[in-house]
Amino acid sequence: VQTCALPIFYNVTLSVSEEVHERWLAWMKGTHVPDVLGTGCFEWAKLLRVHAFEQGGLTYAVMYCASSMEEYERYVAAHSSRLQAEHDALYKDTVVAFRTMLEVLQEFSPKINPSPLEAQLNSSYLSTALKSFVAKNVL
Repeated sequence: VQTCALPIFYNVTLSVSEEVHERWLAWMKGTHVPDVLGTGCFEWAKLLRVHAFEQGGLTYAVMYCASSMEEYERYVAAHSSRLQAEHDALYKDTVVAFRTMLEVLQEFSPKINPSPLEAQLNSSYLSTALKSFVAKNVL
C-alpha cells in the first residue's frame, strides 16, 4: 500500500542517451532504485517514462516518496552524495539528471474531497436512517 500523509517527493528527471538506455534502465531497476529505498528514507518509488519531444535520448523520472521533510533531509545528508557518485561513475557522460524536491500542500480526490451534498450530509443533524437512505439512493 502506498501511503504518505502529505509526503515529500524527491523527483529525479533523467535524459538518457540511446546507446546506454537498455543497460541504464536495467541498472536502475535492479540496483540503484533498490539501493535508494534501502536507505530507509523513502516509503516507495516509481520509475516513470516521460513522453515528450526529445532531442537525442529518452527521458525518465524517478519519484521517491518520503514520509516527512526530516526523512528527505536525512537522505540528502547521509546518502545522496554516495548514490549520485555511483550513478555518475557509470553514466556521467551519457545521462543528465535534474533533481527536485516537491512538497505536497494538499491532496485532492473524490474520497478526500466529498461532493457538496456529501459534505452537507456529514455536517448536518440528519438522522442516521435518513443519511443512510440518501447515501444509498441519491449519491
